[in-house]
Amino acid sequence: MSNPRDQALADMKVLVHRHGWAVRHVLADAKSARAAFSYTAGLAARGWPETYPAVVLPHDYDGCF
Repeated sequence: MSNPRDQALADMKVLVHRHGWAVRHVLADAKSARAAFSYTAGLAARGWPETYPAVVLPHDYDGCF
C-alpha cells in the first residue's frame, strides 16, 4: 500500500483480528504542534469502552513498564 493511512488501518485490522483488540500510538507532529497520543480499537466489540489516555508518556518510556 502506498498510502500510510491505509497501511496503518490495515495493520490495525490485523491486530484486532488476531488479538481481539489493539492500541495505536500516534506520534507528535512538530509541524502542527499536535501532541502524541494513543487509542484502542476492538474493545467496544467486547462490551468495553474504547480508551483515549489523557496522559501520554514520552517515547523514551517505551518498554519501561
